[in-house]
Amino acid sequence: MAFYYYVSINAQIPLSVPDWQTPFVEPLACSVHAVNLGEIQREDIVVVSGCGPLGLGMVAAAKLKSPKTLIALDLYDWKVSLPIVSTTIVCLYVHFSVYLNISLHAAGGG
Repeated sequence: MAFYYYVSINAQIPLSVPDWQTPFVEPLACSVHAVNLGEIQREDIVVVSGCGPLGLGMVAAAKLKSPKTLIALDLYDWKVSLPIVSTTIVCLYVHFSVYLNISLHAAGGG
């Protein structure tokens, strides 16, 4: 959390937002933009692979679109148990070997 001392944001951020939260403005904006580009509809199945800063933002933004199914995946079980993720419809801890097999298959090597 100490990184906020080194971040310079050229934007109008309300004074009510604590200094330590300001570094999250840009990643959250990117997450919301990505979800908006996806044009999620109510009948869609949405998968967010990775629950880091961007992934968590995407889970939160995708929830607002009310898709039929929202799946959050991560390599660490503690991430999928975070409140923003654990209230999704499906949240899964995926072992690294599963990620690797999926990636190899998608790349045509599996």
